[in-house]
Amino acid sequence: MNWKVILFNCLSFGKDDPKLNVCFQHKGDRYLSPTIQNEMLQLMSVTIQREISSDIHAATHFTIMADACTDSANNEQLVICFRWMDHKLEVQEDFIGLYSIPDISASTIFSVINDCLMRMNLQWNRCRGQRYDGAANVRSQEWRCYKSFHLVYQCVIQ
Repeated sequence: MNWKVILFNCLSFGKDDPKLNVCFQHKGDRYLSPTIQNEMLQLMSVTIQREISSDIHAATHFTIMADACTDSANNEQLVICFRWMDHKLEVQEDFIGLYSIPDISASTIFSVINDCLMRMNLQWNRCRGQRYDGAANVRSQEWRCYKSFHLVYQCVIQ
């Protein structure tokens, strides 16, 4: 996506966000350096994740969906999404993030998902489903990871 389009969308949709407005106070400034672009993208990401987290908190339960894949540079990536139902009983699916991981072991996947839940202030006891598309490591190689999920979930319930 073109950076100018992103900036235009920020101006259109981010009018109420004081942190984002500070970036656009000086009309003659150009926000083209990679550092500034990354900072602004990080700000937008956090804002969107907070809104998603707020929506999921309003729902009763959610499902975690994760998929591990390899990018073009042979780096392992983990995609995390949440599925939940809104007050109109419509199913929502939200992309939460793409995380670079050192390996696709079940323990690594578990720790990244656990970290994501903590950052979004979501509780394990509200999780009603887990889906790992193509994550054979979660299914077979490291069955003890299931025990980790199960222990965390059991601790929260009790």
